[in-house]
Amino acid sequence: TAVALYLGDRWWSIDDIVRTSVPARQGLHQVKSVGERIVLYVLNRIIYRTQEMGRNEIPFLCHGINDYAKIFWKKGEAIGFYSVKPKGSVCNSYAGANYKLSVLYTMF
Repeated sequence: TAVALYLGDRWWSIDDIVRTSVPARQGLHQVKSVGERIVLYVLNRIIYRTQEMGRNEIPFLCHGINDYAKIFWKKGEAIGFYSVKPKGSVCNSYAGANYKLSVLYTMF
């Protein structure tokens, strides 16, 4: 179980990573910065997989650089996210198929 990540020459607890320095941050905000991508990663790979995912569920993959994602903030804490695969994104690297429309890909 992950309890901290080593970023920028120091250890950060998972709780610190999902909190913003702006406690008034509310609602959905598009992921734009590296820091927001780290929050998205923590929500997806650590919080969802260790605390929420059912035994028979297939885990979400990491979000690609071209995926559109938003994080849901409540009182300055990241509590959820969703991502969209844009039209033309590869569906399956083995089959070579592409999405014909933008598709809601993950939601937590």
